[in-house]
Amino acid sequence: MRFGTYNNERMRIDSSGNVGIGTSSPLRQLHISSNQAEIAFTSGTTGVASLLFGDGLTGTDIYRGYLQYNHNSDAMLLATASTERMRIDSSGRLLVGTTTEGGSSADDLTVSTSGDTGITVRSGTTNWGSIFFSDGTTGTAEYAGYFQYNHGYNYLAIGTNGTERMRIDSSGNVGIGITPSSYLTYGYVLRLAGGSQTYIAFNNDTHTTQVTGGFVIGNDAAAAYIIQRQDQPIKFATNNIERMILDPDGSLHENSSSHGIATYLTASAGTAKYAFRGHNNTSSGAYGGTISFTVWSNGDVENTNDSYGQISDEKLKENIVDAGSQWDDFKAVRFRKYNFKAETGHETHTQLGVIAQELELTSPGLVYETVDKDEDGNDLGTTTKAVKSSILTKKALVALQEAMAKIETLEAKVEALENS
Repeated sequence: MRFGTYNNERMRIDSSGNVGIGTSSPLRQLHISSNQAEIAFTSGTTGVASLLFGDGLTGTDIYRGYLQYNHNSDAMLLATASTERMRIDSSGRLLVGTTTEGGSSADDLTVSTSGDTGITVRSGTTNWGSIFFSDGTTGTAEYAGYFQYNHGYNYLAIGTNGTERMRIDSSGNVGIGITPSSYLTYGYVLRLAGGSQTYIAFNNDTHTTQVTGGFVIGNDAAAAYIIQRQDQPIKFATNNIERMILDPDGSLHENSSSHGIATYLTASAGTAKYAFRGHNNTSSGAYGGTISFTVWSNGDVENTNDSYGQISDEKLKENIVDAGSQWDDFKAVRFRKYNFKAETGHETHTQLGVIAQELELTSPGLVYETVDKDEDGNDLGTTTKAVKSSILTKKALVALQEAMAKIETLEAKVEALENS
């Protein structure tokens, strides 16, 4: 069947029922062929123009899919299963699963569903899947920001200004500011590299109000953390209990029910390496200065003035009486020469002192025991005896006073005999 005007064929229905407009060999049920092929749908200024797709049935489901232009809202609608799925509104915004834009009128794409919502970017198993952010120019700066997933190496990269800034690898490790060639070998859950200086800052934009910032490690029940509130101390905690506080003036306070501060040196015992050293410096904020106190790795203690004090104010004491005689106790002390065994790790030179077990026989109050533990704090089931040497010195001073009194008595007797 042919249809024509001005002796020219314009439309044909072939033996298969295909309709051709502008072609004598229609390949589809409707085939339009022209240098500028168009189908126009015209409706009223407040009506709709639609391209409907039916299933051949009747009733409400006859047209389950459609492409429709709504003149009243000036929007293009796309539907499946008789339900609108997507529209392009009058401002050119693309709305999927919703008829209104997102939280901002500047959202050019809004995706909304009543269940899970997602956007999938699919590529080959060895290729990139990317979302690019362009500044409208061309060349290397055309896609200044991007999200890219590398299917070959299974990592997600985030870039700004055309340069990769962050990567999440296949193990979930995060690297920020690291050279891309080294990303796959860094092996940390989080690694930062910011050139010569790398910081993590916890503050506000104006620095005018107090802000609390810090790190939390572990779960809520047994967390370790480092936190600070502006102009307040830095607090260090384990097991959700504050263990140490660093005041704004630099003072350090420790809170422990078992142990204090321990230092460990890889150097051998001696006076070449120190375990602790104190300085004094009148320059505010300066490090170093005059050495005033040192504890060496062999246990030797030095200070600049050889002054070691004891709190001794009378207002703090009670039950004050004269010390009893220390003559017999001190006379019984056996001073010995010895050296430490090499396997103890202490220096092995000959020393002068006492043996705890021997001193304990006459002055048990001067001897105490400590529990032996390994480097991990495990009890080894043994103890080590130690001596309160400062108290032993005080007993010696009392004995010396007794000796002085006896000497003075003898001197008086000698003087009396000489004068008789």
